[in-house]
Amino acid sequence: MRYRYRDRRVVDRMQGMAYIWGLLTISVIVATMIVVVALPRAGSSGGHDLFARFSIGAGIAAVGSALMYAIHVHVGGIGSLVGGDVLMVLGPGGMLIAVSSLRARLGHAAIAVGCAALTVALVSSLSTAPMGLLVKVIALTILCVATAVVSARTPTLTRSARAILVVVNGGYALFCVGRIAAGLALGPDSPVYAEWFSIVPTTVVGAICVAALGVAVILELRGHAPSTVSTGVTDEHSVGAWTVRFADAQQLRTAIGLASLRTLASDLAEVCADLSVEAATLSTADVHTEMMVAAELRERLAARGWTPLELGMVIVASEAGDDRSSHPGIGGSHDTR
Repeated sequence: MRYRYRDRRVVDRMQGMAYIWGLLTISVIVATMIVVVALPRAGSSGGHDLFARFSIGAGIAAVGSALMYAIHVHVGGIGSLVGGDVLMVLGPGGMLIAVSSLRARLGHAAIAVGCAALTVALVSSLSTAPMGLLVKVIALTILCVATAVVSARTPTLTRSARAILVVVNGGYALFCVGRIAAGLALGPDSPVYAEWFSIVPTTVVGAICVAALGVAVILELRGHAPSTVSTGVTDEHSVGAWTVRFADAQQLRTAIGLASLRTLASDLAEVCADLSVEAATLSTADVHTEMMVAAELRERLAARGWTPLELGMVIVASEAGDDRSSHPGIGGSHDTR
């Protein structure tokens, strides 16, 4: 009976090792695809520069985590275990920072992820293995919930990428909650825990999540990729004697994506139509009237949630003016938001 138990443990160890190497392979493939798609955007001036950078970091963290766990199973040692735990936390943490960068709230996310990684590192190094596992899963739960919430509240994400980020992070958070509940109520040696939350099922779930998040990142970056195709939006509007238009619609599309650009174009058309009704008081052809038009546009577009970047891409010029580069955007120093 003792030998049979030992043989069973050896089989479980080998099976777990096989799944870890499978996770490592999937992580490498996904990370490579992310790097290929994201690297050209990492040095761009568009709004997805930081998203691309931190997505690459999250992919590398996923690869590193699987590699550290593989080393730990083969060789043992506390260093590889702590390294695997920290990198596992930095995977969803990197995605949280990446998505937060699209809302210009990177600082808070970076502090939260840094605190989570430091806590996991300290507990995994200084405490027992069960306690280290518990703290790591709690940290993963918090980070995944935060990523799901931030993703749901980030309108600049493409619809498909947002849906995947919300579902995957929310689903993994629920999985972690179940893992915590089963571990505390039944113990890590219980049949239920072994069936649903041991190394094999957790590795399979992790591999699925890594692959799905990789797809979300690729969809998001491809949806905001620079393109020479026409933006398909109305470029110019008249307000009395003035022409209101985007300084560079293609550049704005690169920064915020086609779907967001179309929303902005619709807003601009509506505001210009409203201002045209007041053209009698706003259309005198002098610089003061131009400033009045710009001020009215700035106030009304800002009330619709436009950012300084978006306001800066709208210009007001005379009907005869053709040189867009000679006119400043309506954001500028007059932005009073």
